[in-house]
Parts: sequence; structure tokens; C-alpha cells
Amino acid sequence: MDRYEDLPNPREIQVLVLKLLWASSILTSKGYTMEHPIQQAIVTVAFLLTILHSVYGEFEFTKFMQDYSLFENTPEGPLNYTLQTTGATGQVLYNSKVDVRDVFQVNAQTGAVSLIRMIDREDEPQIAVEFIAYDVGTNVEIRRPITIQIRDVNDENPQFSSQTMKTSLPENTAVGTTVYANLQVTDVDFTNSKLIVTCDPSVTSAPQYKDSCNKFKLNIDSDSNKNWIGHVTLAEPIDYEVQAFYQIPLAAFDGRQTQIGSIEVSLINVQDTPPYFTRAVSTTVTEGIPAGSFLEYVEAVDGDRENAREIRYELACDIINLCHHLIDQLVRLDPVSGNITTNVTFDRESQDLIIGYIDLGIRAREVINASANILGSNPSTTAYTTIRINVVDANDNSPKFAITQFNVSIAEDIPNQSPLPSVILTVSDPDLANNAYFEFELSNYNAEFEVSPSNGQGQTTASILIKDTNLINYETGPTQYIFDVIARETRTTERRSGVAKVIVNVIDVNDNLPTFNPPNYDERIVETAPGGTIVVTVTATDPDSGILGNSGIRFGLLGDGSPLFKIDEVSGQVTVANCPTPGSGFCIDYEQKSRYDLTVTARDSGGSGQTVTSNLVIHIDDVNDNSPKFATRNYISYIEELRTVPNPQVVVVATDPDNVGGPISYSLIQESTLKWQINSATGNITAKQPILYDDAPGVNGSFIMTVQASDGQYVDTGTVTIYVIDLNNNGPKFDISDYYGKINEKTLGNHYILTVRAQDKDSPTSDAGKIDYSINTGAFGKFVINTASGDISTSPDATFDFDVKKEYVMQVLARDRGRPQQTGTSTVTIEITDENNKDPFFVPSTMRAEVYENVAIGYSLFKVSAQDPDDNSILRFAFTEPKSAINPDGVQVNKNIYDYSDLFAVDPVAGHVLTNAKLDRDKASVVTLTMTVTDTNASPQQTGTGTLIINILEYNDQAPEFLPHSNITIDEERPIGTFVMALLAKDQDDAIAEYSLPYNPSNFFAIGFQTGVLSVSSRIDFEKIEQTYFTALVYDTGVPRLSASTTVYVTIRNINDNSPIFTQTSYTVLANDADKGDYGVGEITVAPGAVLDRETTPQIDVQVTAYDSPLDASVRRFTNVRVYISLDDINDNPPVFTQSNYVATIIETVPVGIQVLQVFATDADIGYNAEIAYTISNNTGDPTGFFSIAEKSGRIRVAKSLLRNSGVYTFIVQARDQDGNGPYTHTAHVQITVLEATNSPPRWVIPPDQNMTVSVLENQYLGMIVYDVQSEDVNQYLGMIVYDVHAEDSDKGNNGIIDYGFFAGGIFTNQTDEFLINSITGVISARIVYDREKVPRYVLLLMAKDRGTPTPLDATRYLTIQIKDVNDNIPKFPQLQDGSTRPIQITVSENVNVGDKIGEAIATDDDENPKIYYYIIGGNEKGKFSLDKTTGVMKLAAAVDSEQQKQYILDVHATNNVSDYTVITNRRKRALSPDIVQVIINIRNTNDAPPEFEQSSYTGCISTRAPIGQSIVTVYAKDQDSFGGVQYSIKSGNSDDGLEIGINTGVIYNRKLMADFISRGVNQFNLVVRATDNQLSDESDVLIFVTQEGNEVELVITQPPLEVRQFVDQIKTTFESLKNSDGSSVFKFVCISAVRDHVTSGEQQDSYWSDVYLSAISSTNYIYTGEQLLSILNAQKASNTEPFDLLYIKSLGVADDEPTYVDGTPAMVVMIIVLILLFFVIIFVIVACYCIRRSKQNMKQNLIQRRNSDRLQPEPPIVIESLHPMYDNKGFVSEEPAVQYATVQKTFMDTRPREPVPQEQEIVGPESIDAVICDNDDDSGSSQSSTPPTPRRPVEPEVEDFRIETEVYEE
Repeated sequence: MDRYEDLPNPREIQVLVLKLLWASSILTSKGYTMEHPIQQAIVTVAFLLTILHSVYGEFEFTKFMQDYSLFENTPEGPLNYTLQTTGATGQVLYNSKVDVRDVFQVNAQTGAVSLIRMIDREDEPQIAVEFIAYDVGTNVEIRRPITIQIRDVNDENPQFSSQTMKTSLPENTAVGTTVYANLQVTDVDFTNSKLIVTCDPSVTSAPQYKDSCNKFKLNIDSDSNKNWIGHVTLAEPIDYEVQAFYQIPLAAFDGRQTQIGSIEVSLINVQDTPPYFTRAVSTTVTEGIPAGSFLEYVEAVDGDRENAREIRYELACDIINLCHHLIDQLVRLDPVSGNITTNVTFDRESQDLIIGYIDLGIRAREVINASANILGSNPSTTAYTTIRINVVDANDNSPKFAITQFNVSIAEDIPNQSPLPSVILTVSDPDLANNAYFEFELSNYNAEFEVSPSNGQGQTTASILIKDTNLINYETGPTQYIFDVIARETRTTERRSGVAKVIVNVIDVNDNLPTFNPPNYDERIVETAPGGTIVVTVTATDPDSGILGNSGIRFGLLGDGSPLFKIDEVSGQVTVANCPTPGSGFCIDYEQKSRYDLTVTARDSGGSGQTVTSNLVIHIDDVNDNSPKFATRNYISYIEELRTVPNPQVVVVATDPDNVGGPISYSLIQESTLKWQINSATGNITAKQPILYDDAPGVNGSFIMTVQASDGQYVDTGTVTIYVIDLNNNGPKFDISDYYGKINEKTLGNHYILTVRAQDKDSPTSDAGKIDYSINTGAFGKFVINTASGDISTSPDATFDFDVKKEYVMQVLARDRGRPQQTGTSTVTIEITDENNKDPFFVPSTMRAEVYENVAIGYSLFKVSAQDPDDNSILRFAFTEPKSAINPDGVQVNKNIYDYSDLFAVDPVAGHVLTNAKLDRDKASVVTLTMTVTDTNASPQQTGTGTLIINILEYNDQAPEFLPHSNITIDEERPIGTFVMALLAKDQDDAIAEYSLPYNPSNFFAIGFQTGVLSVSSRIDFEKIEQTYFTALVYDTGVPRLSASTTVYVTIRNINDNSPIFTQTSYTVLANDADKGDYGVGEITVAPGAVLDRETTPQIDVQVTAYDSPLDASVRRFTNVRVYISLDDINDNPPVFTQSNYVATIIETVPVGIQVLQVFATDADIGYNAEIAYTISNNTGDPTGFFSIAEKSGRIRVAKSLLRNSGVYTFIVQARDQDGNGPYTHTAHVQITVLEATNSPPRWVIPPDQNMTVSVLENQYLGMIVYDVQSEDVNQYLGMIVYDVHAEDSDKGNNGIIDYGFFAGGIFTNQTDEFLINSITGVISARIVYDREKVPRYVLLLMAKDRGTPTPLDATRYLTIQIKDVNDNIPKFPQLQDGSTRPIQITVSENVNVGDKIGEAIATDDDENPKIYYYIIGGNEKGKFSLDKTTGVMKLAAAVDSEQQKQYILDVHATNNVSDYTVITNRRKRALSPDIVQVIINIRNTNDAPPEFEQSSYTGCISTRAPIGQSIVTVYAKDQDSFGGVQYSIKSGNSDDGLEIGINTGVIYNRKLMADFISRGVNQFNLVVRATDNQLSDESDVLIFVTQEGNEVELVITQPPLEVRQFVDQIKTTFESLKNSDGSSVFKFVCISAVRDHVTSGEQQDSYWSDVYLSAISSTNYIYTGEQLLSILNAQKASNTEPFDLLYIKSLGVADDEPTYVDGTPAMVVMIIVLILLFFVIIFVIVACYCIRRSKQNMKQNLIQRRNSDRLQPEPPIVIESLHPMYDNKGFVSEEPAVQYATVQKTFMDTRPREPVPQEQEIVGPESIDAVICDNDDDSGSSQSSTPPTPRRPVEPEVEDFRIETEVYEE
């Protein structure tokens, strides 16, 4: 122990000094001056304590594990806890000391604490340790003893009192009986859950455990987290004979750990099991069995296995409802042996056996006492069973009709299948089964009648049906039928029968129809026939007699138009009906209807019988009774001048509905000009001569005439109007055809040049003679013309340049306004005179070239081109600075490391660029050179500059590589050609040339030569091979040619493609019969001599019948089953060709691979036996192999070129079964005639491959030569030849001349939208500027085509133009429609681990293989996130908490440069920059924190005077997660539900009046309330006291009640803070039940004062009476009046007693002083804020003017002293965290840093600087708010670039 250990710590010294100073201030207020001895003593002690604090009290522990607890499962190692001290003057050394064994180890230098051994809380619940710190500077050592509590974890298993418990019980134990009592489980842990013990059968599968948990029930007596006590009872009956031993599996669970135990239960046997039958089977006998015959026997044994008793048997009538005497008459049961015998001969048809069986009830009884013949009589000693004696029928009865004779009558037209009325044949045969089957037959008339049903069984009812009613005819047939119906057995040998007689009488009916003669009528009448005119008389006959025959026929007339006619119903005469206007109107009118189709009806039986119909057609003959009618009364048309036919052509048309009378003729009856004529037959009106506009008599140029139509008797007229259209038949003509003018290139706008003139012979008064002038072409916006005068002048903004354009040739138009409009043209040439003033320039200004890195020095790689607009220029070329180069990584090449400046030289005259040194692409891949072109003939010399970019191409040293792929699985038997997969490869340098399969076992697969598509090429059979693999090879087109290979493993998947095959030729079919005796075995075999042929009968259907009783067929039973025998195919059929000879003719020029013909063969077998393989036989007519045949399909193709190999080829093809491996073959002859061609196609020599690739840089200039295709006879080079292409044609004349072109869009052409080819030279040039990002490559189909006759031939080659990339695009993020980038939304759970990926910001770059780098340029000031600069993957760099910040907004920049300093700093501009995207990261809250009550316990009180619903106390729990809010409930302690809590508010209120509880002695509630967020919860204790009026003291406060109510909590806190002399609290809790207006002694109400009713509770929860509380308060007031003065308490007394007045003068004085001080403080703050704001504004102006000024020092925060008076609410310490103020400093930057800082602070503008500390413009008007304003998103400056740095100060 050192000398300082008893000294108080620094904090205690500070508190003591403050208390002394406070006491001094109180004495001063009481009038004690500083000269008073007490004041001097206080000051002296305070001074000495301050010195003591400064000298000795500085060095002290601040962290010594005083708030630390340790879990018992904490592993050995660092505890993440460091001891800390304060006040040390030198180095501090640390150590620790433990009483028993060392537990902790302290790092002497750092104070870091480590655990050096594991702790078991059950052995060491706490650890006493002393920490030591030694200050080397002052040689002071301090010690801090501390006891660290060890926190329990659930690490111990629960324990049963015994691991295995045993018990036994009789098997007749009653359900509910306790089997095992006092079952105990204990757990030594404290943190475990409540112990749970269950019966768990899943712990084992042993049979003794089975069903144990159902038989026994586990019961709880008591449970906690430490102990569980229970007992086991019997839940279900148990039986020793079923199971004699049980083991109950038990599992004890404490929330984490599980312990297994068991209880063994042994059963004790009891004699309680009844007997049971071991044999009791039914039997079958045939009727007629004699008396005394043995039928069956029964057998039973005692159910108890020990001491089994004998059994006796008896018939038990009571269990089957049969009488004893009836059973005794039929059978006898032996009581000892159990044998059953017959008493009588069985007759199944007798009443006793009519049902065919006897059910015997048999009782077995245990012999209790044999000597006394005592038998068992209760359920435990008897057993019952039932057996059935089946009696089989014998054929001893014949079928018998119930009625043996019938006499009925039927109509002769009775329908077929109608039953004879009242004939019901009821036949019965009492025998059973086959003995009862019979069929019906008729003795005669089987064609007319039949019996239904035709057969029956037992008792059957049948009817006699009409079979053919046509044979029953009263007129021609018999009128009576007499026959017998016989019922004859069908399944017996005796064929017994019965007979019934039937007599059928036939009744006549009306069954004949009338018949018309003739059947139809066709007549004619004129349309004007009058009424009564006879049309025709119809007749009909009926073979029936009487009224059913002819005398009863009645006629009728139906149909459209029948009312115009009438018919006599008896005679059948048809006449015209009377009508007022024959020939018109509603009468018969030919023009309305020329034919009437009517129906005549004839009905017998006087009009009520059967009906027949006949067709009556009446034709109406026409009469000329109508005049012609024009289709329209007015015709209008137009005619152009000088024409004779109007347009549209005028053809008048009149129609006449009559067909008689003369034809219609047309004529003009009113046409005064005599210039028109009409065709009298057609009505076509034309002019007699060409019409002029002046010929028209009308003022509007029209002819009006009248036309007439006549049929010779009647006429009609119409009007025709024809308008004349004037033609514009003269066009304008210029006075001269060519005009010339000259102006200087300096001529300005609006300058007159010349005038053009034109004439028009048309009248100037009409539109055809009016002229307008215009410039059609050639003005280029430089010239304008007056449309009316023709004056030509320069346009207002025209400028001219001789070097750009030397003359303008314009076409001037003169247009008239006629229809159609006519024009005249003239040429106007304006010459521009020159002035020498132009510099030379390169074309283009930026030139691009490519060269391979392995070319020799002096190689010419490019020719530059320059132009000078001036004449007589002499141009010279040279390289100049600057020069630059980049390596393949895009990094600038340092010239000091690799000198690239002299790699190239230029010919100054010709402009050829040559290699000047060896090239190395790895050091410099792109060289940018600045070139000059100088006009040496100019004075002074004129110079132009340009840029030459030389791309150094890499020599092909990179092989292609396959894209990632996986091994495959394929079904067997896939068809040939089925797609399997696509093996794709890429090459960084060149195009892919071809794919191949160098290793392909069994040739299962084929690969596309150019596509890499893999397909099935031969049969794949899982039964032969289950796995295979192949190797694929790919070549590129580079030089040298490189390749890559890959191996693909293939798994063959089995499918059901094979039919089952029987393993033997015959099978045994078995049938079982439950009866004893016979057992049948059947076998199906192929019959001797039978021939099975699958091709004829693939499946045989056999029905197998199994029957029993082979010795007695009369009782035999049958059962049937169908057996389907499928014949398996064998290879017994050869393939057969569909033709024996195949013939084809082709021309020798057909391409290789073309199909010539296809042969077909078939095989009657199936499956593998029918798989045919085709081959061409050797040594036949194709020895050189010009033809090949596809093995699977039989397609014959050309295998080699047939050029110059014409002739006839005859060879034999063979078809072999079993896929070419079978024994059977067939052959056919093939003859192919190859004709000689008169013309052979061109043949490509260069390029040799089908698909060649050349490269062109994007931005290729228009007209640049891309490719040169030449024929063999052209050797000249045109322009820049990239590649030399050659084609040959050996033909002569035109057949050998080659034209080059493209085959595009289905046609042969010399140009596409992108390329142009010279058809003679083959030079391919560009037509557009290429953009790789839009089109990366073009594929051209080149065609070399000869001029042969009659059909030109051609050859093709594919040429791929690959567009090489240049970096001309920036990375882009996805954009919205307005052009801004689409923000990236990322949601991150707050529990995501640091380092996890949370999202990505991916930009795209249209360039090829771009390198994109990503940086965070804003929003990540807290360093929460990191961004991989190469992948854009964003990870969590530091933990996030949604409770602290819910959203982060980052700005991410994507760039092609690893160091990019061109970041846009203005946020408004960033939004429109496509390479900057806003990443919004939302922090998703997780429910990882339970609600937490603000207090561990709450106290409240309620008065008995309180109404229902009075708020008592509010509990509050805070949930950091805020998942759905917190809900409150009362868990316990709510006596009689007297209280309630708001589920959402936490307010506890009363549901009942508290006086009721006081009367029952309840004066407090001890509640436990729970707060939950539906997942996690917290609990708190609430103690609520019930007070009465006698417990209250009345406080008179000189403040209004409205104000006092606002500070009730402060009043309670003041009284609760009162202390006794020993420092203990006077009150535990203070309650205020009411605040009311003050009532004076004169019973007057005073609203300016308040009466407060107060009660208090002691530390022992005792509620003081009013007198006790008043006495305590008076004592406190006497010792310390300050609290009472601060609360403005005027007086206090027991409620309803007289108040005791106290002096309030000191409190009033203090209040006045405080108000005065408050006023001055407010004035000071206002002035200070104003000064600060002015200072900030001046500072901002100075900062804007000076960009390099030093940082500003942060302004100290403004602190407002809290005022003390109670009712200003300043006297209570706020629990809110300290306010943090951010001070902002601004630094100007002249230059940007060399490297970007992705994580730098947000950039804000100067307008937001002074808004952080003090803002007098706030709407609230307060500049002294205790919380800073809500931060706004900083805004960046528009002009200047600021970097804002923030520092945080804590107040």
C-alpha cells in the first residue's frame, strides 16, 4: 500500500471544491461577507484542496475494468480492453495482481489486458484483481482493486437424478396410475432457459422404445431453469401378451443443451386373456349331401400362454340371430373336438337353404373346473367366431314361365323394337350358377319378332319385340300370328326347358300417302292475266279406301306469292286471284317477279291425315308496259382543249325493265352549237371536232345539252353539262440560254450582278402567261434572284473564296402559273477572281497508318498528301515536334528510356514515310508525329501542320483461345445433324480461320468448319458406350498461323430406346385358389409347327383360363386372364432398294459437295436390324472416286472436281442392314452422265482461303483504298494496295474475261453502302467513314464473273473488313431519357460484414477491349465504402448503422486513364456527364436490437379520487431498429385487471375505481410490463401506489396552475432529491394527485395561485399519512428553505387543514435578479451573432479574392449559460448528447494534385460556409438553438474551385 492510496481521487476533490464554493455563495446571499471567519475558512480549505488536487491528485486510473464483466466461455487471449490513466507526467507501467491463480496478464507498456486461462463460472463466480499503474516521471504508484463478475453461459447439460430408471407394474394397471414418481432433472447453469423434459421416441429405433410415448404420459409437478420435477402415468392400456417390456425415452433440454435418459418398465402377466380361435374357416358342400356327413372343424386355445385351460365348443344362436332348433335340425357341433356334421340331407332350394349358405355362430369357453363342469361365461374366458357353410347348387329344376299363354293386338305400323303390349315373360329357374342360365327362342315368325333379352339366369323378365315391322302389313300379310316362346338351359347337359304360347292380332292403320300425278307442274301466264284465269288443275291418288283414300284428299297452296293465286281444295284447279291492277302494283308484274315457285299440298283423311307436296312453277311472260329510265338526270364531265372525248367519258345510260318492245336508242334534242354527237346505241357523247375553250357558249366555258332515250313507244330525257379546260400550251423561254458574270472573291452581300429575262406566248392576263424566276441549282446560298424581275445579286451573308470555289454555275428557272406548269431554263455562270492568301494543309489533317513491327528498315508504310489552294505552290514535307508515343498499356513512353523520335523518316518531296529504325511494339505501339508542309514558292513561305498517327501492329504471336465451356451430357440416339453445342474461340489479334476435330473417337461428332457448331455425325448408343470425349482444334488467320485445342468430355444419357426381350421361349402361368385341394399349373408354349412372324403379327393376344375341381366339373370355378405376347424382332429380312436402277445427268462444272441423287432402301425388320448403311462397291465404274455416298442417308454427292472429266459413270451401290454390320445386303445400279461444259468458272488464286480478313482503322477517310482485287493480267498498283487478289479463267474469248464485283442483296453490283469496287481493276475503296462502335466488321462476298455465253459463270470469296479500334469514346453509365446518368440504387443491411461486396458500378465503353478505371469522387468522407478501380465492385470498408445514417450518396467516376485529373467538380454538371454516376446506398435496418426501457423500474401513484382512465405513469422503451414500432403489455401483477396499458403509448391508466381496491386492502400494484417489437422484447418493473385523501399534503404555490402543471415532474424531482442528515433520501417517491386553483381562507378561488396535493412514499414503500408528511416537510424546510423558495411555495399543510404561511421574500429577490441577468444575456447574444455574421461575410469576400490564403482558424462555438430558475426549465440537466458544431475552412487551389483522391471530402460552395455556426435568417428567429440546423446537400461553386475541409468540435 503506497502513501497516496487513502487520498480522495481527483473527481472527488473537484466535487468537494464546488460544494465549498456553492456554500460560500449561499452565505454571501445570507449577508455573510468575505471577512467573516466562516467565509475565510471555506476559502482556505478550497484553496488547499485545489493545491492538493494539482500536486497529488492528477495521476489516476480512468479505465480499470470497473464496468467490465467476463463470460465464462471467453477464450484465452487479448480481451480488447486497455487500462488507462490520467495525470501521468512520464511513462506509465501496468501490472495486475490476483489473490489465487493468475487470470489476467497486463501489457506493462500499453496496458492491454489478456486472459491467460479459461474460467468456469460454476467454480469461480467472480475474480478479485488489483490493477497497478506506475508513473515513472513522478515515481508514483496507484492501485485499483476490482471484483470482476463472471457471467454465466449455458455450457452444462441438464442431469437426470439417475441416468436409467426402472419400474414394473401388472398388465391390468388402470390408465392414469402413476408409474414413476419424483422424476427429477437439474441444471447448474443460470442463463439457460426453463428446463423442458419430453418423451422423445426419435432418440433411438429400438423396439422397446416403439409406442412408449403413447402408452405413458409425462407430467410436470414443478419447473424452472434450475430444477424440473415430474412423474409418469399410464396413458393407454397395456397387455403383457402384446409387449412385455417398455423403455420410455426422455430428453431434457435447457434451451441449448440436451441430455438423454430413459425409464425401463417391465409388465407382470395377469390371467386375463380370453381364448382365441386358431382354426375357424368356411367350407363348401354340394346340395344332396347325406345326413351325418363331415363338414368342417373349429379349434381354439387359451389366450394366456401360462397355465392354458381346455376349451369346449357350442353353437351360439344369439350372435347370428338364428334359432337353436333350426341350427340343430341342419348341423351338429361336437363340444370337445369341434367337428361339424350334417343332421339332414341338404336341399339348396329348400326354405332353410334358399340363400345358399348357413352362418354358424360358435362360442369357445374355457374349462374353469372340469370335474364340476364349470365353463367360462365372461368376455375374459370366452371367444366367439362365425363360419359359413356354402351349399353348392345341383341342376334339379327346369325353367318355368309364370304365365303360359298371351293374346294381344298390335297396329300394322307398330315401330321396330316396340314390345308386344301386356306380354311380360317371367321365367324362373331356382338352380344357381350355370344350372340357372337359359335362353329364349321362338317356334316360328323369327323374322317378325324377337325376345329381349335373349337369355337369362335364375329369374328373368323378358319382352317380345317387333323385329321387322315392314313384314307386318294388314293389306298383304297375315292378320294373326300364333307361336311358342321356349326358355331352354344353355350351360347344362340336360338342357331343361319351359314353354309359353303367344297369339298376336294385327289392326289396320292409315299407312299410305297420296301421290301426285304428275309429281311436279310447270305452267306459264302473261303478267296482265285477269283474275279467274285458269293456270292448271292438279290431281292426286291414295291406295287407301274410303276417306283414307281418294275421296278424302284435300289440296292447298303455299309459297312466296301464293296469295296472287287460289286453288280449289277438292278439284285441285289453280286460278289467278282477283287483283285491281294486273301487270303492276301489288299484282302479278313481270318486272317485279318473273317466276313463282309454289308448293301444292295433298292431305288425306279429309284434310287431317298424311300430307304430300308437289312443286308448281308458274312463269310470267313479259308485256311492254314500261318506259326507259336514265340512271341519273344530270351528267357532268370535262374536256381539255383540242380533244374530242370528255374526261371522264360521257356515256348516258337508260334502262327499260321490259324485255319486249324495241331497243333503246339515244339522241340529242337540244344542242345549239352542233359540235356534239351521240351514239344512238351506246349513248356515248363525243365532239365532232377538237374543242376550244372559245367554242363553249357558256360564260364559264361549258356546254349544256338535253339527251333523250326511246324504246319505240315510251321516252325519257336527261341533261348533260361538259366544262372545257384551258391548256397551258406555251412555256416560258429565256432571251439567251447562257449568262456570264464576274466578281472578286472579296465581294460582299446584296451586290447586284445581272438580270435574266424570259418570255411566254400565253396571255399575260392568265396564270399560264405569268412568269416567276428562281435559282434551281448551283447558288450554294451565295446568290439570290428577284422572282418577279429576274435580278441576280449576292445573298446578304454571302462570302467567297477563290481557293474553295472558283466559279458558280447556276441553273435559273422561269415558271408560269398554268396547269400543268411549264418552265424554261437558262445557265448563269459567275466567275470568282483570286487573291493569293492560303496556307498549304494536309489531307486529312490527322493521318493514320499501320505497320507491322517486323518490317525492314526503309519500308515505305504511308504516303502523306497535302494541298495548297494557291497556284504555283511547291510543297516540302518534314517531321517536327511534338512527338509522342504510348505503349500497349496506354502509358506515355518516356523518350529518355526509349527514343521513338527517329523511328520514322519522311521523303520531303514525295511524302513517303519510311521506317528509320527497328520497331518494337512492346515499347511503343502508337507513335504520334507532328508533320509540316511548307509552300517554298510563297513569300513569305506558308506552312501547314498535320498529325500522323502510326499504329505499330504486332506480329502474330498470340494463339486463339476457346471461350469457357463445360462438359456436356447428350441423349443417345440423337438424329444425325442434331445440334450439340457451340465451341467458340477468340483471338486477340486475328480472325478465326477454321475449327476441326483432330481426335474424334468413333466419329460421333462433326464440327462446323467456320462456325464451331458441334453436331451429331453418327449413331450414339448408350448400350455400347456411356462416355466419350473429343479434342477440338481452332486456327487463326494470322501470320504465322497459330492454333489452340480443347478437350470436351461427353456423358451419354440413356433413353428408353430398346424393347424388353424375353429371356426364355416359354413361361409358366400360375393361378392360386384359396380353396383346399387342387392346384393348377399352366404353361404357354409355341405350338408344334407354328410359324411366328413379327412382320405379320407383332403381338399375340391369348386368354388363359384357370379353373379348379378338375375331377368334378359341376362345381368347377373359372377365372380368366389375358396374356399379351409381343414378338421380338430377329434379323430375318434383307434390305431392298426401292429402285434397281438410278439415273442422273449433271454438268462437269457442278461444285464439289453438291447432291446428285439419293438412293433409298427399306428393311421389314425394326430397330438395329433395320438400320441400313450405304456404300459404293469397289472396282465399279468410278475407280477415281469422283462420287461419294452418305452412309446413313444414301445421298450421292460429288466428291472431286469433275472439270475436264466428262463421261458416263456406272457403279453399284450396296445396302447392308444392322448399320452395315449385318448379314443381309442388296444392290442397285447407278448411272451418272457428266456433260462437258462450254464455259468454266473463274478460279480464285489469291486469297487462297474462303474467308480472308483485312483491317482498317475506324475514322477511315472517304476514298481511301481498302483492298485491291486484280485479275491475273493486271499488274499495276493503284493507290495504297492492301492486298493483291488474283483469279484465273482458262477459257478463251469472252468466257475468259473477268469482271469483279460484290454479290449483295441478291444481285451482282460494284458497290454497297460502304464500299466501291472497280469492276476492271478490283480496287476496293471506302464510301463512308467507319465507326467500329457501330459496325465492328463488314463481310463482303466478292464475285469474279466471266462473260461466257449462254450463261456467265462466277466464283466467290468472302472478304472480311475488320474495323480496328481507336480510343474515341469515353466510358458511359446507363442514361435516362434526359441525358443524365441513371442513379444506381444499392440496399445494404446494417449487419453486412466489412469487406463484403454490396454492389457494383459498371460503365460501358464502345471501344474495343477498353480499360475502365473507377473512382469515388464524392460522398465517401466517412470512408464507409471502397471501390475496386478496375472492376467497379463496391465493398463495405467500415461498419454501417442505419440508426446513425440511413443513406449515403456517392459520386463515381469512370475513366480510361489510370490517372485522370479532368474530374468535373460542379455537381450540376456532373449530373449530365455520362462518365459520372450517382450511387445511392440505402442502409436497411435489421431487427438486431430489442426494445430497451429507459428505466429498469418505474414508480407511480393514483388517488382514490381519480376517475376511470386516469393516466398514472408512462413507460417508454426505445427500439433502435424501429421495426413496426413497440407494443406494450402488462405481463403480471395486475390485480383484478384494475389497470390497463396503452398498447402503443405505454401509458398506464386505471380501468376501475381505486376506492374498491383500498376497501380490499390493496394499496399498491407490483407490475411487470413488457415491450416487444413482435420478435424481441424487454421487461421493466412498475410500482404503483394507491393514495387516499388522508395521505396528502396541500402545497400553496404562488404561480398559476397552468404553469405549475407544466413542471409537475420537476416539483416531484425536487422533493425526491431531499436528503436526511445521514445523506439518505427522505422520500423514495413523491406523487402529485391534483393541481387546482387556490382557494383562499375566505373560500374565494384565486387562479393566479395553485393548490398542489402531494403524497410521498418511504424507502420501505410505506405511504405517509398527511400529518407524517407535513411534519417531515416542515423539518426539511427548517433546515433548508432553498428548495421551497425555488418552487414558490407559499404555505403547506395537511389537505383541508389551515395552511401554514412561509416567507417568500428571498425567492422573489432571487427571481428578479435572474430575470435581469437573463435580459442582459439575450442582448449580448443578439449583438454577438450580428458581429459574427458580419465578420463571416467579410471573411468570405476576402477568401474569394485571395486564392492562396492560409486556412482560417475555426470559430469557437457560442455557448449559452443555462439559467437556474425552476420555471425557465433551466435548472435540470439535459440528458441529450453534447451538440457537435462543424466549422468550415476553405482553401483555394491553384493546381490540382497529381493523383486523384477518390475518398476526398464533399466540395461545397462559399454560400454555405457561414450557415453552419450561426444563421440569423432562420425562420424561427433563434440564433441560439441547442441543436444545429439540418445539414443540406452542399452545392459546388460555378466558377472557382474550392476544397472544403471540415473539423468537428464537441461542446
